[in-house]
Amino acid sequence: MKSRTILLSLFALSFIISGCPSSNEIPFAEKSTADKLDPALLGRWKNYLVEVEANEVVISKGKAANTYKVLITETGSEFDANSKLYTGWITTIKGTRYLVLQAVLDSGPADEYYLYTVELNGNKLISYDVNFDDVEAENAKTVKQFQQMVLENSRSEDFLKGEIEWWKK
Repeated sequence: MKSRTILLSLFALSFIISGCPSSNEIPFAEKSTADKLDPALLGRWKNYLVEVEANEVVISKGKAANTYKVLITETGSEFDANSKLYTGWITTIKGTRYLVLQAVLDSGPADEYYLYTVELNGNKLISYDVNFDDVEAENAKTVKQFQQMVLENSRSEDFLKGEIEWWKK
């Protein structure tokens, strides 16, 4: 599978992010269908890994309803992105929380979206890059088609990659 490099990681909460996440021109979910904002995700998150794009992120409430502002405050050795600022939102499907991140550039929001899963357990956040086939993703023309493709791939062994444990500071 071919991956494009950019950060976020973030999750960065994305938040958060690990190595070379896959990206797509269609988001996994629309902002308007995002889960209710989770106050437990807000705050400063840090990981202690070396080969990641972000070592620290600050997650705050975003401008739009149920979105997050994700700011990378400490880059990792793999950082290679055009922005340190992202807008994120979470959608839960079949019990899995998916974090969609969109870079915020000087010119406005980027036309590329990154996808992660996140699990929150007290002061610990675990994020994974969602691994999908870029060619298949390019064939998806709608959010629903992209979701279906990702969910079908969720049964594969390499669906999730780049586990990062974040600790709330």
